[in-house]
Amino acid sequence: MKKKRTPTKLVIHVVLLAASVTFFFPLLWMISTSLKPIEQTMVMPPQWVPRAYYALIDGERIQVKKLFQVDEPSLIVRATVRERKGLKLLIPVRDYSDGQAAIDVPVADRVERIKVPAESVKEVPSGWWYVVQTFKKQYGHPEPKWDCKPEQEIESKVHLYFNNYTESLEYIPFFTYAKNTLIVCVLGVIGAVLSSSIVAYGFSRIEWKGRNVFFLLTIATMMIPFPVTMIPLFATFRRLHWIG
Repeated sequence: MKKKRTPTKLVIHVVLLAASVTFFFPLLWMISTSLKPIEQTMVMPPQWVPRAYYALIDGERIQVKKLFQVDEPSLIVRATVRERKGLKLLIPVRDYSDGQAAIDVPVADRVERIKVPAESVKEVPSGWWYVVQTFKKQYGHPEPKWDCKPEQEIESKVHLYFNNYTESLEYIPFFTYAKNTLIVCVLGVIGAVLSSSIVAYGFSRIEWKGRNVFFLLTIATMMIPFPVTMIPLFATFRRLHWIG
């Protein structure tokens, strides 16, 4: 006869299954985050599925990133003064009057507000998104285009950014770092195993005067937190020219 499953076992299995799913979430989040562009990693509420956004800017459909929502009625203006001619700015409506835009500019160690002649290009109601053109490569691209768009004018679709992995290898000398890590780890393990084996054999197999005292000293040094020895260890490595 088959044994009947007791309610207690069923409850245990349900709890274990729920715990497994809970502990699996960080792994899923890590994978999901690795396939996102940087601006989607910290959005609230969290965005599980990476997406690509497209918008029409200057008559061209391009991929963009949503940076922030405009929180008050604003204007897109274009400067007309010589040194800033053609410069596009997003400013609150209250900062534009009589054909001049009030903007903040850094001067030495302070910020000053100045007025710049500018023409109004576009009204931007609150709630619209400030979108900026994205590029496949993080560096070495021209000045990105930008605009403000309502949600309904921004096309969205699921997109996995596998190029994040290749860019991470190009951003830093990854293989050099990996080689250095392997050298340090392998030599450290070999040295620790050899020295520990010799010391352990001396303490456990050989009778000699003062063995217990030296054993206690050895155990005591193992209890010292690493941060205490970190600076002296670094100083020793520097004198041996093992850093840099």
